[in-house]
Amino acid sequence: MARIVPIALPTPYPVGDVNVYFVDDEQPMLIDAGPPTQEAYSILKEQLQALGCPLEALKEIVVTHFHPDHVGLAQILAKEAAIPVRLHPLDLYTLRLSSEKAIGFFDGWDLPPGWDPSQFDTNHWIPARYRPSGVTFLPLEAGEVIDTGSLRFEVVAVPGHSLGHVALWEEKNRWLFTGDTVIPGLAPNPMIYHVEGERVPTLPMYLNSLSQLRRLDVETLYPGHGAPFADLAAELDATVDHYRQKALEVYAIMDRQGPSGLGLRQIAACLYPRQIESQPYMVLSKTLGCLDLLERAGLAQAAGGSRGRRIYRLAAEREGEPVDALNPLLCSD
Repeated sequence: MARIVPIALPTPYPVGDVNVYFVDDEQPMLIDAGPPTQEAYSILKEQLQALGCPLEALKEIVVTHFHPDHVGLAQILAKEAAIPVRLHPLDLYTLRLSSEKAIGFFDGWDLPPGWDPSQFDTNHWIPARYRPSGVTFLPLEAGEVIDTGSLRFEVVAVPGHSLGHVALWEEKNRWLFTGDTVIPGLAPNPMIYHVEGERVPTLPMYLNSLSQLRRLDVETLYPGHGAPFADLAAELDATVDHYRQKALEVYAIMDRQGPSGLGLRQIAACLYPRQIESQPYMVLSKTLGCLDLLERAGLAQAAGGSRGRRIYRLAAEREGEPVDALNPLLCSD
């Protein structure tokens, strides 16, 4: 009988352990692969061996998104199993983005002094020994079904936390594997991404993905971090409430400033005064997402130069309460 075996792997990142899911079926599969560290590799290899599945017996490695705690070991595992890595094309694009393009996108942004552009170099994320030559990537497509024998996993596009983030839906058992789209007790961060120099507003995209997940009749949700759980609706509500509150806080910050307006970093420093220096990319991403929501709701507007040196102000003509303008964007179906 097929089963799902969660394997928690330690990571060197603030988020803590990451979950790799072993699908023990006729065609053994991994959902996500863990971080690029020797410790994680050894634990995963030992646990798979104990489950009766040496690495070379794996038939599929499906990665929900390109962040290093999820894709880090995928290439070396695929090399040993002589199989491709399955990843959405948009995340493969971002994973292979040259460091010059990635870093150059932030030129002109009013960034904190401690900003480290090397975080955008994927060679920095995944050391060379975990990127062996000869490994291929096979694109994941929304609506595709991956058959492991007795289980069938539908690929569901849930962009936001990354541009090509996917979830896997096993309808027969009502199992949903969400990567970092839904994490118990945490509001995932829709990061700043661009395609050929054009920034993609990821928070509105992410909220739409959450609305799509509400349509699924989920019995058990398997997240990228934390224990499996049952109450998907409660987690979705908590995440939406988090971004409603943060957008209203951004609105209040701009309201206090008045017509002179503020830059992105200034707003982020007010919203996250303790994290702006230590986690600038994270807090700038969330702040920019809230500004995108406010602009779409007709509550804010940006002017000035392109990219980071834009000045944000409240819209001159606003009617009613800001929460009433935001709610249709937060609760879309």
